[in-house]
Amino acid sequence: MKLYKFKEQTGRRQALAPEQNPDGLPEGAWLAIGEININREDGPRIGANSEDIIDAIERDGIFIWPVEDNA
Repeated sequence: MKLYKFKEQTGRRQALAPEQNPDGLPEGAWLAIGEININREDGPRIGANSEDIIDAIERDGIFIWPVEDNA
């Protein structure tokens, strides 16, 4: 699955989304920082396994980390 990477301009959160202009990013300024390919079989990444990342994207349209900052 091809995903686009984003970084929060004023914080430390990052996000993955299947679109270059995702609707699911929280308010604030986000910078596009690249692309990544993830497959369910890839194993652990960024503190979560690839399957959990893909599940979150399919469910929510976006994956944001670090998770503890999302509240």
